[in-house]
Amino acid sequence: MDGNAGKTGKIVRLVCAVLLVLAALAYALLLAAESACDLGIAGGLSRLFAGERRPLLAAFLPRLWIPAAALAPGLLFVLLPGKKAASDEGGGGSGAGRELTALFTVAAVVCAATAVSLTAVRYTQCAVGERAILSVRQAVHEDGFILHAGGALPGNDGEEVHVTNSVQSLENYRKNGKTRFLEMDLLETSDGDIICAHDWEKISVNGKALEGPVTKAEAKKGFFKDTKYTPASMEDLIALIDEKPETMIVSDVKDDNTACMRLIAERWPSYRDHFIVQSYHASEYDEIRELGYPVKLDTNGPHPERLEKLIAEGLVQYVAMDIKNSPERYAETAGLKDLDLAPIRESVSILMHGMAEYEFRTTVVAELHDDRSFEQIGQWIRGAKHYYLQKFTDRDTVPYEGLHAPTDDMMRKWAEMLRPLIPAVELRGVD
Repeated sequence: MDGNAGKTGKIVRLVCAVLLVLAALAYALLLAAESACDLGIAGGLSRLFAGERRPLLAAFLPRLWIPAAALAPGLLFVLLPGKKAASDEGGGGSGAGRELTALFTVAAVVCAATAVSLTAVRYTQCAVGERAILSVRQAVHEDGFILHAGGALPGNDGEEVHVTNSVQSLENYRKNGKTRFLEMDLLETSDGDIICAHDWEKISVNGKALEGPVTKAEAKKGFFKDTKYTPASMEDLIALIDEKPETMIVSDVKDDNTACMRLIAERWPSYRDHFIVQSYHASEYDEIRELGYPVKLDTNGPHPERLEKLIAEGLVQYVAMDIKNSPERYAETAGLKDLDLAPIRESVSILMHGMAEYEFRTTVVAELHDDRSFEQIGQWIRGAKHYYLQKFTDRDTVPYEGLHAPTDDMMRKWAEMLRPLIPAVELRGVD
């Protein structure tokens, strides 16, 4: 009788050990799913098996506390059964031994069940999130361009005005828009609302440029400098989205990005899915993601260590990096005489060999780019996932004078030059 009880106790302990192993495997799946989610499930796993393990491990290792904490009761049961418990079990399986066996049997079952449940839920969340990101990327690729500041309109002198963020630009988009994506500059008003403008000085009220934040009602009385166009408000954007639900707003906030996006999330929470947030500072990423927005990082690549950390921790879903010119003309184009190109090269390498979705882009200027420029750029970023040549547009914010856009024919020529090295090269701003 005692022998049978002892055998029963051993079987129970063996079952518990098996459950612990299963729990550990389930948690390993959870960790892999979470790491792969941050880095792109399909691409992440394929690169893992291809040997590119560093980014995946960087996301995986910080999460090791999960199985350590969750499996602690079961580990104690296996490693520290106690002499009395062992003798009780061997002598009939009574008293403390049976209680300890029952306790840790339940703990092992709970560990395994929780691990499997969390794994399934997290993997489902990852798959849904990744599909959303990929669908937006595909949509941008299909449309081919994003309308900057709502799109260009004719100015008072007949010349095109490229930065209006106006009610009229939204109306023009309603009638003639050929893309789902509008980039809009956003400012927070003094009364806690949102107006669309690049900066307050661009708005004139009664012939005088604004010097800082005013109320929404006051801003709506104004006109953009040298135009007959009035600033759009958040209500105008909402009305546009209601009319054209496929519309996506790419936000550009020059002041307090986090505060502005929090205001939208709190006052218009059901419209968050229509915003793609551009973020310029690493400190913003966590909070913006917690507000429920996808995050797109725009960078010139000067801080590769920050870029790698953000990607590894899953704090950014998409990275757009400027390639200003070929290495030999980079400093000239950037306007920095003593530019150190090493960090920029490292950022390029991180994106090309990492697991984040990314694009490279070059704003093409007739005076700064030529055949040799693109021959060298092609060799530098050979095999890049996405590379966009976007036509230069002269604006008030451009620090140089006398710069011009190349012709459409030159843009097409350079794209064809690049395609043998970068098949995924596309044009922006070319009819």
